[in-house]
Amino acid sequence: MRDNIKYMLSNWLKWDRKSLVYFLIRIPALVFQPIVTSYIPKAMIDCINEGATVGRLTLVVGLLSVLVVLTTWLSPFMQELLNGSARIIRMRYAVLAFNKNLNTDYTNIESPGGREKNKRAMEFYRSYYSGSSDFLDSCNQFCVCVVGVAASLALIYKINIIMILIIFATCAAEFFLLGFLNGKEKKTKNERSKIFVRYDYYYNLCRDFSAAKDIRLYGFTDYFLFAIAKIICDLEKINQKFMRQNIRIGGLRALLNLIRELVAYAYLSYLVCGGRLSVSDFIFYFGIITGFSNWIMNAVYQYSNLERCCNDCAAFREFVESEEEGQNRPDIDFDDVASIEFKNVSFTYPSAEKSTVCNMSFKVNRGENIAIVGENGAGKTTAVKLLCGLYYPTSGEILINGKSSRDFSSDSYFNLFSAVFQDYYFMPMTIAENICTCLLYTSPSPRDTR
Repeated sequence: MRDNIKYMLSNWLKWDRKSLVYFLIRIPALVFQPIVTSYIPKAMIDCINEGATVGRLTLVVGLLSVLVVLTTWLSPFMQELLNGSARIIRMRYAVLAFNKNLNTDYTNIESPGGREKNKRAMEFYRSYYSGSSDFLDSCNQFCVCVVGVAASLALIYKINIIMILIIFATCAAEFFLLGFLNGKEKKTKNERSKIFVRYDYYYNLCRDFSAAKDIRLYGFTDYFLFAIAKIICDLEKINQKFMRQNIRIGGLRALLNLIRELVAYAYLSYLVCGGRLSVSDFIFYFGIITGFSNWIMNAVYQYSNLERCCNDCAAFREFVESEEEGQNRPDIDFDDVASIEFKNVSFTYPSAEKSTVCNMSFKVNRGENIAIVGENGAGKTTAVKLLCGLYYPTSGEILINGKSSRDFSSDSYFNLFSAVFQDYYFMPMTIAENICTCLLYTSPSPRDTR
């Protein structure tokens, strides 16, 4: 958790440092507002008991009310500025993910495991209310709660330390309840991601114009409807299970809150009846104790939110920081290639029982032309993808001038080949751009996305 918080904080300060000012201003605004609000009735009663004039009473209440209004206005204003910063940061993370998708190994795009990782990473930056967007607010709220707890402790301490211990005990119980809930939520998110990968596959296939004719001509409509219905049913089961857990834990949290309020009310009433506390002090301290309890509860809740943000961040970092096969390797020039050789190359698709390409060996020297002939499903396309570096052999080696293809950078290796597959995707550009875009543009470096 610590590493993920450090990662998010460093990116925040790197991408939008001025928002730190909004962050710091909002903390005292949110802390002072409830304290001053609780103090107003005490100040009024004390002024009346002291026989203060109407003018003095009006002045005291007016000044305190102005302070409340100012802090009440300042907090949402700073919040809106922080929300703007969060949107900027969210788009920065989207650029990082976009760059990774363009440069990651082809197998990570094609394989179900790779798509699942991508799906979990997207949850970190796509939502307006969780992940990277929620981090700034949760972090700010947590700091507010810490300062609020410290300020309340300073005011409550002189009454009775036992009161503080009771409040801490009930809040500790709530902390463990929320920790348990977070663990269940993390498991639920992983299950949901797997299901959404299936959903996206069927949904995108239904929208794909190239597949639409086959779906209609061969009567796949009912099959797709059944598949989507099953996916929705699986999601509903997961959501219902998580909802029942939330209801049970919500009931326990309400009970703990009731215990805190009753203990505070009973003890303060006892002090008033014993003559050790005035009525004005009773009103003030009851508000402070209630506020203290709320600070603690909110701190626990915001800590729980930070844990969720960190879980989402961990999934994002697992995707964008994963090492690729061709990173930090020397380039190879087309003019230097004298031969390409398959040496006992085999390839097995994930979860497949048999190898699609099995122990294939051949050598092509510069200037030679060869043809690979075989039936449908024999592995011709797979062999070409292996040759182009889109796949890596399960066993065996692909040699360039007698050296393993894995010894060279992926980008320079891709430049050795021009391939037109049977399922070629025609980009939404002009014919000229489809042919020579790679000559007109260069890929941005990772630094450009920072």
